[in-house]
Amino acid sequence: MRIVWKCLLAIIVAITWASAVTAAPVFVCERPDGRVTIIAPAPKAQRGGESDAAFLDRMLQRTKEANPQMRDWPCSQVERGDLPTDRSRRNAWRLRGGKIVETDVVPAAPGEMSKPPGSSR
Repeated sequence: MRIVWKCLLAIIVAITWASAVTAAPVFVCERPDGRVTIIAPAPKAQRGGESDAAFLDRMLQRTKEANPQMRDWPCSQVERGDLPTDRSRRNAWRLRGGKIVETDVVPAAPGEMSKPPGSSR
């Protein structure tokens, strides 16, 4: 019976942790070329007594200070659960109206041609 309770407790902890991580907001910043950069602050970095809004603002400012090229990039706060689950086409992600959308063409790496979705090239 003790094993059953331990298993149930482990499941409850896992579900609680997963829902907290999934619900945590992230920042989506739009690069000059239209692609996006995702900034996902680690919840452990939040200071005791710091509000969620102050924490997120501090993390965004810290990231922009460490990456001067990002200073003028517009950023939107998006729920982590709203990010596409398939990361294989993340170069095709764009920010439209505060939401991430996928375009039809995946931008190519330097020196390659762009390719439509589903192509194996």
